[in-house]
Amino acid sequence: MKPGDGGLEVRRGVREVTRTDKDTKKKIKETLARDVMFNRRVDGVNFAGVGIGGGVEIRFGNQGKVGSLRTVWRRIEPYKQVTPFGREQIIQALRSGKGVVDGEGAAKFQNILISSLRTYYFEKRWSEPQAFVYPYITMEAAPSAGQESVLITCPVCEQ
Repeated sequence: MKPGDGGLEVRRGVREVTRTDKDTKKKIKETLARDVMFNRRVDGVNFAGVGIGGGVEIRFGNQGKVGSLRTVWRRIEPYKQVTPFGREQIIQALRSGKGVVDGEGAAKFQNILISSLRTYYFEKRWSEPQAFVYPYITMEAAPSAGQESVLITCPVCEQ
């Protein structure tokens, strides 16, 4: 696999609650916690999940103190080297229905315009056993420029 873009993938989250003040009857939004999640990487390629799906999740609570720290870092060892698909093989995989589309009506696309492409390793949730990880790509694509994009997930090598 070729390395990804080299950047560490970091996600941030905010957990909030909205309540109604008894006296003023106004809605008040309060921040309960903030989260930071880092993807695990191997050879420059991120794992698909963050925190409980392939990396580290840190939740901060009162006064910025760490409320919880969760890590999923399975022990993995090289099993076999795979050759990633080239451009034509990816196109063939999409045409043969191996791409999974996230979005309504996307399966009816005759043509697509790809605006971004990222490589990931698949990793199951922390509670599920897993013997192997494998690479795949995600593409942000639209039927033509200016139209709404969908996310397409596709294998990037023979399993």
